[in-house]
Amino acid sequence: DDSFEWFGGNVNCKYLIAHRGWDDDFDTDFGYSGKLQFLLGVRDPEIADVSGSHGFESDNDGSGSSNQPLTSPEWWNVTLIGPLATNQTVINSNFRRAMHLRRNSQNKINNTLMVGWPVGVLFDGTGTINGVVNGTCYIKNSILAGYRDKSLDTTRSNGTFDPITWFQSGANNNGRIFTTSADAQLNDAFNLNSPNALPGVNSPALTGGATPPNDGFFDATATYVGAFGSVNWTAGWSNFSPVTSIGDDNSAEVITSYALGQNYPNPFNPSTNIRFTLPESANVKLSVFNTLGEKVAELVNSTMDAGVHEVNFNAAGLSSGLYIYRLEAGNVVLSRKMNLLK
Repeated sequence: DDSFEWFGGNVNCKYLIAHRGWDDDFDTDFGYSGKLQFLLGVRDPEIADVSGSHGFESDNDGSGSSNQPLTSPEWWNVTLIGPLATNQTVINSNFRRAMHLRRNSQNKINNTLMVGWPVGVLFDGTGTINGVVNGTCYIKNSILAGYRDKSLDTTRSNGTFDPITWFQSGANNNGRIFTTSADAQLNDAFNLNSPNALPGVNSPALTGGATPPNDGFFDATATYVGAFGSVNWTAGWSNFSPVTSIGDDNSAEVITSYALGQNYPNPFNPSTNIRFTLPESANVKLSVFNTLGEKVAELVNSTMDAGVHEVNFNAAGLSSGLYIYRLEAGNVVLSRKMNLLK
């Protein structure tokens, strides 16, 4: 349900795009301690998970223990575009924060731009807050632009810690807070079909960044705040608006293989269409499963002739979430994912 999630380890990553995700854009757990640079997250204001959607979510583990190694990724040059183009934008009520740092995670976050979230950052729990106070968890040289409810927040159990003062402290973090998303002065970041999160000529993101480590992995020239300076590294290889419609079939075309198409529409509520092709007559099963592997619907269980077939799936009795539909025909098993959004 997350666009990217790391369960431990120390793999290093660059040039990641989370586009119109469901739950969290970037989720780290169980001692993950890799290096990351040049990450972009862009959210659809209508799509969020009932558990609460974020740009970052980070835990040491499920109980917030001090088990080693602690979750402690090092982030540089991240842009998190939330659902709020303006504070009046109508959004899914399950959107929460640009970052939820909790359960003793110790993130090192640098040169990061957070734009258009209900809340900027929540520091949650004694372990994470102690890390902030002690300098093992931090957000440095970063910008928060546009928040509807609060810029930075913390759980009430954490005493006198003031996250806003801490974030903006010139002696420590050099963070900057702007009231509206427009204050970030990005070119066209909220265009879901072709987002352009490059900073405009007067954007505050062009200044105030720190120099990344010159360690052979990080690009030390990226001294700006956010994922982009003057070059759009998404150009030439990314597609933010893939074709998902189904056109006419050529009845004269000979079908030579089994195929399972992407459902349409997707996301859907409450019904969607699933199309598949058979090169020969076969016993066919078409089933739907939840993310726990439980079968929630059996749409087809019969012998079918060769050709193109389409089945309607009505999920009126199911809750929102990710589902997998699976085709079993002949000796072939094919599966795809679909999103039910209520």
